[in-house]
Parts: sequence; C-alpha cells; structure tokens
Amino acid sequence: MELLVSQWIERSEYDLETAHHLFQGGRFLYVAFICQQAVEKMLKAQIASQGKTPPFLHNLLRLMHR
Repeated sequence: MELLVSQWIERSEYDLETAHHLFQGGRFLYVAFICQQAVEKMLKAQIASQGKTPPFLHNLLRLMHR
C-alpha cells in the first residue's frame, strides 16, 4: 500500500510542477485544471494511506468524505 500512496503523491507533485510552468506561461485556465488534478491525487493518496482503494471519482467533495 505504501507504494500506491507514494505513486499518488508523486503524480500530484508532478501536476503541481506542471501548473507552475503553465502559470509562468500565462495559461491560467489550465493552471486551475491541473491544480484540481493535483488535489484529487493527494486526496486519493490519503484514502490509500488508510488501506482503502481510491474510488474512480473526480468529485473533490466526495473524495474528502471517504
């Protein structure tokens, strides 16, 4: 399970780095989208750290309450 958690975290960090580059290029609409993706992946890392399988959801509120 630790491997799954670290994979979710790595993907989230990659998204944040991507968002930073997009921000520098003035691609603000895409920055917001990629940041949402990063938050989703961190929430899934949290779920996985509890020994649960992250659901196939994109709704941040529903993921927060898992």
